[in-house]
Amino acid sequence: MQDAEARRQIVEAGRRLRDRFFVASNDGNLSARVSDDRILITPTSVNKGDVTPEQVLTVDMQGKVVAGSLQPSSETKMHLAVYCARPDVQAIVHAHPPAATGFAACRIRLDQDVILPEVVFGLGKIGFAEYGTPTTDEIPNAVVKEIPDCEALLLSNHGALTVGPDVMQAYYRMEVLEMYARVRLVTRILGEPKPLSPQEVGELHKVRERQGWGRAKPNIEDLDPAALETIVQIVLKVLEARGITGGPYGESRAACRAAPFHEYGSARLLVEQVELNQEHCPQEEHRRQRPDEDADCQPHGDGLRCVGHVVTEGEHEAGEEPGDGLADLGRE
Repeated sequence: MQDAEARRQIVEAGRRLRDRFFVASNDGNLSARVSDDRILITPTSVNKGDVTPEQVLTVDMQGKVVAGSLQPSSETKMHLAVYCARPDVQAIVHAHPPAATGFAACRIRLDQDVILPEVVFGLGKIGFAEYGTPTTDEIPNAVVKEIPDCEALLLSNHGALTVGPDVMQAYYRMEVLEMYARVRLVTRILGEPKPLSPQEVGELHKVRERQGWGRAKPNIEDLDPAALETIVQIVLKVLEARGITGGPYGESRAACRAAPFHEYGSARLLVEQVELNQEHCPQEEHRRQRPDEDADCQPHGDGLRCVGHVVTEGEHEAGEEPGDGLADLGRE
């Protein structure tokens, strides 16, 4: 976004947040990306409805103020983490709309089912970030685990966050999120809501994509194989540096999800695809990697039931329950 337009939208969105009581006192923060290494962000200790264009700060991607006389928002780390994880995001709004924040405080997700087409059209998926202590790295780390595939999310015991191609679009998504939370609250008062079926929700997502109302989902088949291999190797080096062994199997998958997303961006999503595409591991290789599990590695079909093998539907013998997850890697 252009600097002047971004400042104008931040001021306008801040005024609307205050007027709709989505923030109280000095709560909330707004930001906009204006270049590859610069963002605009609202100052701390200022009511967002009273912010002027001159008070909006310019900071670099390390959080250092490069223009402005006030102190930046205490949640600057969260904004920067989202921008690093989502290059497509150009603006972020964080607020405390009452109904949505109520669901966040009760740790009730809003994405368990869908009761309104508008929420799919406007938001796609509503994420839920686990609780973290404000101003610390805990919140950025929790947010970046959820933000890759959603435009809005609840912050546990904190508030809500929305993103967009500009500040006003991010703000409008906050309005949609709060409206949906209020509707869900009413349905809880009146009785059991009647959610849309998975098939109906799937059709809504197709309409959203056709109309260009949301970000297109990345298609791994469209990636350059050489680039994909490079990204995967980077991920594995990060895991190795963390002392995690086992290659792209078992523990690596869980650790990849748990680690801060911005350390290796969208590569976290690619590791899962690599795991699903692994060939059946030979018996000797399996014994070398996990010698204590020889008794559990039994021949079946053209491979072995072991780490790295994806179990297909109907593969378990009659009456056999899935094991500890090793035999079922990739069936989540």
